[in-house]
Amino acid sequence: MGLLVLLFGAAGAPGASAAGLVEWTLHKSADGARPDGREQQYLWLLNRARQDPAAEGQFLAVIDDPLIRARLSGFQVNLKLLRTEFAALPPMPPAAFDTRLHAAALAHSLDMIARDRQDHLGQSQRVRDAGFRALQQRGNAYAFSEFALEGHAAFNVDWGAGGPPGMQPERPHRQAIMSLGGAFTNVAVAVVPDLERRNQVGPFVVTGNYAQADEAFVDHYNRFVVGTVWMDLDGNGRYDAGEGIEGVTVLPSQGPYYAVTAAGGGYAIPALAPGTIQVDFAGGGVPPHSRSVTVGPTSVLVDYAVTGPLTAVPEPVAAAQGLAVGIALAALACRGRASYPRRREPTTARLIPNSAIAPGSGIGAVRIPWICKSNEAGPAIANVIPSTCVRPAVATRSARFALCSADGAAAPVPPWRRSRSRTTTCLRPTRRSPSPARRGPPA
Repeated sequence: MGLLVLLFGAAGAPGASAAGLVEWTLHKSADGARPDGREQQYLWLLNRARQDPAAEGQFLAVIDDPLIRARLSGFQVNLKLLRTEFAALPPMPPAAFDTRLHAAALAHSLDMIARDRQDHLGQSQRVRDAGFRALQQRGNAYAFSEFALEGHAAFNVDWGAGGPPGMQPERPHRQAIMSLGGAFTNVAVAVVPDLERRNQVGPFVVTGNYAQADEAFVDHYNRFVVGTVWMDLDGNGRYDAGEGIEGVTVLPSQGPYYAVTAAGGGYAIPALAPGTIQVDFAGGGVPPHSRSVTVGPTSVLVDYAVTGPLTAVPEPVAAAQGLAVGIALAALACRGRASYPRRREPTTARLIPNSAIAPGSGIGAVRIPWICKSNEAGPAIANVIPSTCVRPAVATRSARFALCSADGAAAPVPPWRRSRSRTTTCLRPTRRSPSPARRGPPA
């Protein structure tokens, strides 16, 4: 179940001043790397859901991802009831990312990995230890996430409980996502890959903190101009990891604060007074852009979906890191097969789509380490293709890998691969769908 805590209670660090204004830095980590693409995807999906709950219910009920469909079926989720429940919810204000909540969430995810279990032990205290003072707080945890969209669906569908309607009583995780039963204006989601093959948790361990700030403390606010600067590279109409644009300056026409987008493209700026303001976007390689919005008593969402050409590469570092993580996850299946117990399902890793690597970035092919080493020396070179997946070839004990395109056809195999592998199995677009009983619901 979700975690709900009432807290009454020091202050966060002030941002650096520039040109008479103050940069609000508490919407991202000190190095700007967090929230990364995966974490920003959770926040983007949350804010979209809050804007139009009925549309969110329809989206979740007809989602076309095969693994999520398997989860819905395995937990026997009543999709008609799911739609009805979301249609009855009121729209809610967007939430702002807070780095103090993220520090607490990150510590909790790491602790779950260390203990190899999913729970809320110490989660609320970590929020306080990180310097965030909350009037009300909820906590979500999902230690078995496969990817961000699946994790978001796990929280917002709130699958579990066994048998119809296939959703947890009182929908505690959905209450946090949709800001029900409280004004959860500040949030953070920490996504940590677990590369330890002996663990039951993983491949991604997710912690979410959702809170109402106590504005009696310095640097604690509940009303923000918040949003994401991104480019829909794959044309699916929603934000995916790798589509955020870092380093864009966001400047409202009133108030003392401005912000610079983090690695995932997200930003948040405290809005100290209501009124109509202009929000300007500049830098980071994006075309200059302005939006006029009215700030009321609650936060306002101002996304910038970039459609013009960029003069900088979106998230180049994060994209490369994401690819490395994907390769590392796949490589685990080759490591120490005699030393570690085998997972009950094949290990798969989804790599970054080619469209996430912008033209002109100098990355036409990605150099990756050997996955299953043979007697030859040197690195393998593989082009990154849309929906590329890597998995062990189930027909061979040496667990060789194949690269597969979106339509399930095997990618070209280099000569050394053909000469060393008798059998190559390609992963079809239907990602592995283990029994939901084996991969538990969120807590």
